[in-house]
Parts: sequence; structure tokens; C-alpha cells
Amino acid sequence: MQRIFVVLILALPWGLKAQGDSADIRMYVLMASSEDLITARGNEPLNPSESDTTRPSVLYWLEDSRLHAIDTINFDHRIGSTMRECRHFEEFKFFYIREQETKGKWVNDKSGRYYFVFYETNFVSVLDYSRDTLVLRKAVADSISNHCRLLNGQAYLQDGELLYSFSVCDNQKRYERNVIDKMLYVSAIKERTFLNGRYGKSEASFFGRNNAGLPFSKTKGRLVISFDGTMDIAQWPEADFQFPYELDAAKYSNISYLLKTPLCGKEVLHKRLFNGGTDSICSYYVYDKRMGLLDSITTRYQLSGMNLYKDYIGHGALALNPMYNRNEEKDMPLPSRYSKVYGSVPNLQYNTGGFYLWDLQANEFKTYFFDDLDTELLSIHEDWVYFRVFDEIRRIRLSDLDSAYYTQKAEVLYKDAERVPHIHHVFWAPKMPFKVEYVTGRGG
Repeated sequence: MQRIFVVLILALPWGLKAQGDSADIRMYVLMASSEDLITARGNEPLNPSESDTTRPSVLYWLEDSRLHAIDTINFDHRIGSTMRECRHFEEFKFFYIREQETKGKWVNDKSGRYYFVFYETNFVSVLDYSRDTLVLRKAVADSISNHCRLLNGQAYLQDGELLYSFSVCDNQKRYERNVIDKMLYVSAIKERTFLNGRYGKSEASFFGRNNAGLPFSKTKGRLVISFDGTMDIAQWPEADFQFPYELDAAKYSNISYLLKTPLCGKEVLHKRLFNGGTDSICSYYVYDKRMGLLDSITTRYQLSGMNLYKDYIGHGALALNPMYNRNEEKDMPLPSRYSKVYGSVPNLQYNTGGFYLWDLQANEFKTYFFDDLDTELLSIHEDWVYFRVFDEIRRIRLSDLDSAYYTQKAEVLYKDAERVPHIHHVFWAPKMPFKVEYVTGRGG
């Protein structure tokens, strides 16, 4: 197997800054149409005559109402692959990116029959801005963990380091999985250790994350957990966390964590109904781990994810509850307003045009709506709320959201009908050079 280590280094003196911020902190913008976006589900595909080269993922910096390109972050500059996942761990200052390239060819067996066989190649990358250089590390997945089934959707916190669920291999021990860190090192971890240290905090933007939870036992009426692969849920032991009141275990299938991190004194979760449930109101619970107290809010919206600002302000996108409500096609904007130069037309049937802020200390839940269904909260930084309204990146002071006229107090930072609709990530970091590393042979 060919092994390649750090073969390409680009060092460029980028000079970016967020408007209104200190001179040495810059605002970076990532345009990436990954398939883990809720709006990517069932969206309008690219014109069949076009190729994946129309879907570049590009890192920019924003200054003086202009976007300045740094580089594409696709594994191959020719692209040709689909971005399955692009996850931002803001707390740890890196992105985890997974791409897949599918090719096929006709083959024949001894009998002369022909079959069309598909071949998949998986790529993983990390965009790391935690030090004094923006580093894009790239690897072919099989070169760092041979012939394993890739996983996604869950993260684990170990001694202050974020590890991401990477793969499971046929030849490894039972009840183990492989995790990957931001250096693209792969290591095995016991399932019990992983599940006990799960980390759940997602971007504020419109992503559907696989947030793990705990199932209810119908026989015990309690939350249960298992680490040894036992299939019979009636045999599972009780979990450490339990609701402080009786629950109808025949009605609820499990709880799911919206926010779970040892770095915060609170966790946010909600109860999921069994199929066929008729409750269109969503109840979300905030659990104070230190005090052992449970509080709740109810809403007709679904909270697709949650980020934290100053460790107590939960914030994120508002989605329609998909089991009970969706936007009619006649109420959605015309697909023709979206340019296909950088991506496909988003599926807006679950969009609301708004976002939420939830003060977890005071248990105050507030929603805010703007003038377009395609509205997405991006981030909160230094008491400014940054969000996207179709083709505009806007911001508003956190305190101005208390005004009855908050929609009039937002300012437009940048407008571009081709690129902005595909921007779902922003982050802040010092001015720094950029380099690319190609990696193989790390881990098992």
C-alpha cells in the first residue's frame, strides 16, 4: 500500500475579519452542500447533463461586504464525489468531513452473464483551525482503517478531546467501535466507554443529527441501557438517568438527547413517541445535572439541533414537526430563484423561516421569524446573532431581539444569489496561513 505523508503545504497570508470585531479575529465562511442537511432530503437534483464539478465546497473569508476565496475543501479539486457529512465541532475548532465516490463497470462471470458492479471509495477530511494555521487534513478511509464499515452521527469526549465515531470492522472484538480524532488517528474503544462519554452538541444551522438516547422498557416502565449486545430489551438494566415521575412506557419509545456534553451543567432531551402516536406538540426537557432538577418547555416545532452560547443560551433552527406538518409546494419559493452553479435546489417543506433561543437557566424559550422561508441561524458571536435569509448573510445584536421591531434592526453583511444559499457554516479565528496535508497509515 502506498503511504503518503504531508506532501503539499500552501501558506497564504489571508487577511479576513468579521465586521465590527477586533482586528485580529476574522470571520470565515464555509460553503458546503452536504447531504446531512435537512434541506438535502429529497431535494431537486442537479441537471443530469451536469457533473459533480458544479458542487464545489469552498472556504472563504468575509471582509468589507466581499467574500474572498481561500481554497476548495473537497478531497479532490476535480470533485467527482458526494459530501455525505460535514460536521462542525465549534467547541473544539474543527470540521469533520466525509465524502464518497461511486463508480461502476460491467463484469461477466464464467457463464458469460454480465453484471454491473459498483465500487465505493470513501474519503475523510478534517478542517482544523485550533492552532496558528488552518489545516485541511485528507485521507482515503481505507488507508487509515482497512475495509471497515464507516459510521457517522455520534461523538465521544475523552479527557477534553473530541473523538468521532468512525468505523466498525469485521475482525475486531465484539462491542467495540473505532473512533477518529482531528489528526486522523484511528483507535478502538469499548462500546460501554463510548456510550458513557457521548457528546451531543450540534450546529445552530439546519442539520439533522443522529442524537443518541435511551429506550424505555415496556415491562419495567423505566429507561434502560445495554453494552453487551443483548437483543431482548426486557433484559436490559436500568440506566443511571431516570425521569423523576412515572411515564407511560407503552406510549414512549425512547428519549433522545438534543444536548449532551460534560462541559455544561445541563442536558436537553425529549421523549419520542412510538409509531402511530397522536401528540403533535413536542416537549423538550432541560435537566440540571448538578441540582438533579428537570424542567421543560412545549412547542409545536421540532428543534433539529442545539448549540450553546455562553454555556446557557441554547439556539438553533426551527423545523416543522415532520409527522404532522409540512409546507405545501404552493407556499414555497420557486425553484428557479436558486442557482445550480454551487448546489442543488433545497427542499424547504420543513422550513419555518425562523430560529429559537432558549435560556436554559431561566427556562425561557423564544422564537424569531424573518421574511423568507429559507432562513437559517448560523452562529452567535460576541453578542451578535449571525443568520442567513435566502441569499443574504445578516446579523443582529442579541439585545435587539427583545424589540418588537427586531426584523428591522438586522444588518446585511453580504448578498449573493449564487453562493449564499449554500452557506451553512461560519466560524471565527485569527488571521492565519492555510495548508493541506495528505495522510495514510494512522491507526488500525
